[in-house]
Amino acid sequence: MKFMKPLFLAGILTIGALGFVACSDDDEPSTGDAEAEVCSSLTELKTAVQAAGAITASSTVEEAEEARDDLTSAWDDVQSAAADLQDARIDDLEAAYNDLADTLGSIDDDATLAAAVAEIQGQVTAVDTAWDEFNTSADCV
Repeated sequence: MKFMKPLFLAGILTIGALGFVACSDDDEPSTGDAEAEVCSSLTELKTAVQAAGAITASSTVEEAEEARDDLTSAWDDVQSAAADLQDARIDDLEAAYNDLADTLGSIDDDATLAAAVAEIQGQVTAVDTAWDEFNTSADCV
């Protein structure tokens, strides 16, 4: 019975995650939502690994196969959540880039840059922040 408790918890986590995704209005999660999905899927994976570790000599082959299936499902969820997070981070960088490009492109030919410099600097900061987050997540040197 100890073996079934982690599986039950993993099932509850999976159902909760599916319910969260089903209720979402967006096709692509925000970066914050994607980070939460990664954390949730990593917890699910840890639970599946612990359940596999609970297999003993008295466990059945069916229990071992169930553990393998749960482990595979949890790993698939981690991979999917990680891909969603990477997509969300590139979307953040793209949005910041587009905002900066739009700001630079919207400066009137007759305008002075003194009027636009604060907005430009704000957009540069947004791109720098998104770039830093993406660069760090990509583990760039």
